[in-house]
Amino acid sequence: MMNNNFSLRTSNDIVLRTSNGTFASTDNGFDPVELIANTKPIRTLSEMYSGLMEEYISPRFTLHLINVQMAAFFTIMPAEVSLFIRILCLLWFATSLCLAKRAYQKQGEK
Repeated sequence: MMNNNFSLRTSNDIVLRTSNGTFASTDNGFDPVELIANTKPIRTLSEMYSGLMEEYISPRFTLHLINVQMAAFFTIMPAEVSLFIRILCLLWFATSLCLAKRAYQKQGEK
């Protein structure tokens, strides 16, 4: 049985505690990306990507990889959509690829 507790701290810190630990504590407030990155499915995918690439892949970078994969799928999926939608999907793919590359380089610096 999953037991989730939510607690708020004063002085601009918001902390979400679950049965797995503490998520998303920031000085500037609540960070939803960090909350999503620390869920069990994302951490499992992160471990899988780490094994495939033979280097550490953070859960946050895993979200970038998922974004690239979704953008690639929607760009090449065989559906009859307008040229405008295809161009939007292609722009989404190119943008997500650039953001993932930047995040990968940042991850390597740490």
